[in-house]
Amino acid sequence: MIIKNFEYLLSLATEAHFGRAADKCHVSQSTLSSGIKQLEEDLDIQIVRRGRRYEGLTPEGEAVLSWAKKMHQDCSGMKRELSARKKGLEGEFRVGVATSVSAVAPVLSMAISEKTPRVRQSVIVDDQSVIQSLIDTHQIDVGLLHIDALSPENYDTHLLYREGIFLFQVHQNPVARRVQWADLADLPLCLMKSALPEKAQKQLERHSGPVVTTNSLDVVAGHLKTQASAAILPQSCASRLADIPDLRVSAIDGVDAQSSVGFASIKGGLRSPLAAALQEIVHMPEVADTLECNVIMYRRFQAKKIEGTI
Repeated sequence: MIIKNFEYLLSLATEAHFGRAADKCHVSQSTLSSGIKQLEEDLDIQIVRRGRRYEGLTPEGEAVLSWAKKMHQDCSGMKRELSARKKGLEGEFRVGVATSVSAVAPVLSMAISEKTPRVRQSVIVDDQSVIQSLIDTHQIDVGLLHIDALSPENYDTHLLYREGIFLFQVHQNPVARRVQWADLADLPLCLMKSALPEKAQKQLERHSGPVVTTNSLDVVAGHLKTQASAAILPQSCASRLADIPDLRVSAIDGVDAQSSVGFASIKGGLRSPLAAALQEIVHMPEVADTLECNVIMYRRFQAKKIEGTI
C-alpha cells in the first residue's frame, strides 16, 4: 500500500469532492481516483460509496480514514523529528487550550516563541470537550486541559499543576476563607460552565438559586463588578479578574473542587521533539515562576489564614 493513496483519501474526506481533493493534492482527478481504488483493492473492501458524485465513505472506509489520520500524523512527526535533528526545532506546532485553563495560555505561548523561534505555533482555546476531540482527531499536537478523566490507555499526559475551584464575589468586607458546596445552593451565580471540570459541574446541578450562564469571562467580570452575581471559577482565573475592586475569593472544600491540569496527546504524542521541548520549557525556572504567579494570584483576594484554622 502506498502512503500517497492514504493522503488522497484524507483530502477526499476533507473536501467531499473528487475535483477539489485532486486540486489539493496537485494531481489529476483520475490519479486520485485510481489511488483510492488501489487502496480498496489492497484492503479488499469498499471505501467510498459509489455514485455519480461523492456520497461519503462506507463504515469500513471510515475505519480506514481513522488509520490514515494516524499514519499521516506519524509521517509528519517523523519529518519534523528528522528536520529537527538537522536544523534544530522547527515546523508547525498545534496547541489546544481548554477555556478553564486559558489564563496560563499566554505564558506558554510566549515561552514557546522565545525558546523555539523557528517553530510556527497555533493556539486554539475552546471547551474541554472540543479540545479533547481535536486531540482524538489529530487536529492538534498537544492539549492543555484538565487531565483527571483521561484514560492512560488512550492518552499520554504530563501533569503541570493542581488547582482548586473557588467562589469569586465582590464585597467591601472580608468573606469566609473556605466554603462548602452547600453554602452556594441559593447564591445568584454567573457561570462559565466550560471553565469548570465535569465533577464541579455535577455539584452545581444541585444549585437552586438564580443562574446566568455564559462562555465569556468578560460577562462574568461584568456581573462581579456590579455585585449582581458571584462566580465559580478555577483559581487561575484570578489573574484575569485582578483589576476588579473589592474582589474576594473563597476556596471550595471537597475533592470535587480540585483538578489536575496538564498536557495531553494521543498515545505516544508527548514523545515528539516539539512536545518534549514544551515539557522542558515549562519547567525552566523563569517559565515555571511566571506560571506559578498566575496560578497562585488568588491568594491576593483570599482572607488571611487565622492561626489554628485550615
